[in-house]
Amino acid sequence: MIKSITIIILLLLSSQLISQKEKFDFIELETDKVTSLKTGKYVELIKIVNDTTYRIVGELIDKNDSTVKLEVFVDEVVFKNDSVTFEKSFLYKFDKEQTINSKQFDYIHYENSAGVIGTNLITAGAMTLIIATLASINRSKPNNFNTRKFKNIALPALGVIAIGIPISAFHKNYKLKLIK
Repeated sequence: MIKSITIIILLLLSSQLISQKEKFDFIELETDKVTSLKTGKYVELIKIVNDTTYRIVGELIDKNDSTVKLEVFVDEVVFKNDSVTFEKSFLYKFDKEQTINSKQFDYIHYENSAGVIGTNLITAGAMTLIIATLASINRSKPNNFNTRKFKNIALPALGVIAIGIPISAFHKNYKLKLIK
């Protein structure tokens, strides 16, 4: 037993050492604090000109003082005025690497994954509560509800919701710029 636990711990440690990712520092626009992002994080480069927003979405590969290198998934142009919104997206079937100069974008948008994870947990818990209610209705006997069955399904669902709420509280959107 101890031997198998030791092997599992060694495998976990070796996988962490192998998957070390490079960190890049950026400055938050609102607070001027330094924020680090690892390679592989999904970011959006945003350029706003009048009523038009240009957006490039991709995975962070590299960064230096004046450029950001991404594996681009989406190029998007959104034009908005009072009456019309025009959107054109270019999705890439095969990812393409692109090096983008800092003069070509206003800021980098990054959203940490806590919000997505928390929202998914809350949604899953709420859906399970609905399913628990439906599963606990005894259709063969009118006005009969199986409370034991409901508790067995609903209590873990409430636990999942209780876990999801504080996780989603750590959700944060970042507007970043390059450190020069």
